[in-house]
Amino acid sequence: MYMIQGLEARRLFATGGLDPTFFGDGTGTITFGNRSLDTVFGSAVQPDGKIVLVGSTDSPDGNGTDLAVARLNPDATLDQTFGITLANGPGGGLFEIPLPTNTDTAFGVVIQPDGKIVIVGSVAQIDSTLGLQFGQAVVIRLTASGGPDDSFGTNLPEGETGGLGFVFLPLSTDPNTELPNSEARAVTLQSTGKIVIGGAADLTVGGTSSFAIARLNTDGSLDRSFGDSGTGIETEPVPGFFTAVLGIATTADDRVVLTGTAIRPSDALNPAIGVFVTARLTATGRTDFSFGDEGAVITLFPVSEGETVLPLATSVVIQPDGKTLVGGFIIRGISLSGIAVSIGGFALARYNFDGSPDLSFGGGTGRVETYFGGEDNPKANIFSNQVVLTGGGKFYVAGKAGALLTDETTGSAVARYNADGTLDRSFSRDGILVLLNDSEIRPASSPGGGFNDAARSAGAQVAEVPGGGIYILASRNDQITAARLIADGPDLVTAVTGVRGGNFRGGTKATASIRMSNQGSVRFSGTVPITLRLSRDAGFSGDDALMTTVSSRVTLSPGQTRAVTVRYAYPLGPSVDGTFFVVATANEGRGVTEGSFVNNSSASSVTVVVAPAFIDLGADFLSGPTATTRPGKKATFSIRLTNSGNITASGSVMLQLLASTDETASGDDLILLGARQTRVSLRPGQRVIRFTVTLPKNQPTGTYTLILKLDSSALGGRDPVRQGIVGNGFTVE
Repeated sequence: MYMIQGLEARRLFATGGLDPTFFGDGTGTITFGNRSLDTVFGSAVQPDGKIVLVGSTDSPDGNGTDLAVARLNPDATLDQTFGITLANGPGGGLFEIPLPTNTDTAFGVVIQPDGKIVIVGSVAQIDSTLGLQFGQAVVIRLTASGGPDDSFGTNLPEGETGGLGFVFLPLSTDPNTELPNSEARAVTLQSTGKIVIGGAADLTVGGTSSFAIARLNTDGSLDRSFGDSGTGIETEPVPGFFTAVLGIATTADDRVVLTGTAIRPSDALNPAIGVFVTARLTATGRTDFSFGDEGAVITLFPVSEGETVLPLATSVVIQPDGKTLVGGFIIRGISLSGIAVSIGGFALARYNFDGSPDLSFGGGTGRVETYFGGEDNPKANIFSNQVVLTGGGKFYVAGKAGALLTDETTGSAVARYNADGTLDRSFSRDGILVLLNDSEIRPASSPGGGFNDAARSAGAQVAEVPGGGIYILASRNDQITAARLIADGPDLVTAVTGVRGGNFRGGTKATASIRMSNQGSVRFSGTVPITLRLSRDAGFSGDDALMTTVSSRVTLSPGQTRAVTVRYAYPLGPSVDGTFFVVATANEGRGVTEGSFVNNSSASSVTVVVAPAFIDLGADFLSGPTATTRPGKKATFSIRLTNSGNITASGSVMLQLLASTDETASGDDLILLGARQTRVSLRPGQRVIRFTVTLPKNQPTGTYTLILKLDSSALGGRDPVRQGIVGNGFTVE
């Protein structure tokens, strides 16, 4: 199954939204002691919600790196009850141990039932003369409070090396190895309390290595009853290949499942090739012949002509039904527009208990591939390094996103899948979430380069939060970034329906139907404010015109939908003039907690044209005396008032009739014939007013022009004071 989409600066949606109780906004940075080379490679969440991080930090003298551990409280603050820095006293949430080597890194961590913390990794010494790295696996156990466990590594048999809380392991069964170089990458516990680790042995400059696995007793000594070698260490080389155990897990009956990859590096004649390798051992470390082909399964991914495919298995979990789920990443070398590029994606495989491909997974193939890249963004690669099961058969995959084996970085990536391997689109709306610019692709200092470095590089970690939610942990700019997401919760999605398009004036009343649905996994319940605005671009800029806010009691189970009718009126302001969308926002005040509020706004599919509301009163002369009249006589005029606006003119207006002898509407010769204050309620249209006046007794004889003055200032109309010639001349004798 393939899933390809363009990588974008996506925001956090709904289920998959940032948890504001973590760092105040859902994300922040952490350091291993405020130095400059902090990298996280592994994490575990305790039952109380505290997070244990493991990785490396630069040594105090700046020469190499030290193994480092930190523990965070659920709110992301350092747990001040944890840790000790041997060089600097109490750790205040940190543990750092300067081992007698100069390149030390922790890769994996597991929490024992008694709260003790088991950490695995590698310690190495760089030979400055040869330019080579000599390394060993290291296992460290801390007490629940973060100090070295003095019952571990301090009473080892002859030939085994350790100290206060730690042991060194060469992870090699070859006594003739001239260049001992090994590392522990993964760790699991058996029900007996014994510690099983997996990693790589006999790493060479040419980039080859052997699968390696070992079991320790509870005191840190090698359990020589494990496996067939009698040493407690088992290795399996594949000549010419880089191989390593990168993920390890135990079944309910203590069988050990390990996964990794076999990769043959490219050379001048041959392209690189690789496969997923998953094996199962009995509880005592022998081959479990009931699994796969003589205890192992090799999974190949489809290859097109001219394509290079390199899968890398990095994590394994055992489902409650006994199936084995393996996660990792896959690199495909392809040609886009004639240019050779590589794209990377999450790669998954699931096996039945007997090791056969689970055909209910991945559309009948037993495999899943998920890509972010494409021709528009061929360097948008994602590399998984952890798989975590969640409820209902769903699971998370986390890794890093960015350009392949370079410093170009996009961020960390996490996806949630359904039990059948399809993306769970209730998480982050499409099943995939990228946190931009919060992880760094950072090859570890290991010989061989190439895909050996890819397998070892720091990537995002994902872990479930007790009570719901997930943590994402990554490395960025030599600091550790942490984010907490709301993994399960309500997700209110709003849609505007039932808006009638057309032309409207300000003040017109209307109704809209607002459809709200819960696309989350938890019941939504609460009083929700629903705000309606007018938007010119179907978005919400904050400057759009507010129409109304109403409150509605909403209770929605997952998948339910409810429609709410909202009555509103188009705004009267003069700025509301043009074409608009009706935009609705629900739960704007965040009174009901959701993972995100981005999809709580929606625009209507139709537009409305709104004209500003205004009054425009005018007046003209209809009839009146046009012949000869005498001073002191009454004269009746018919005046027509016209409202050319789009709303009712209601209130008082002043009408004045004047006479002019020079046929102009202004001047000193104007004679007031009469004035009338009248109350009007005039819809857009016309109205006739009869206006009777008595001519002044002292009005001089002569010919006059009738002038009408209208003052509608009290109504706030356009051009409220108007004066002009409205009638023909009449004569006074």
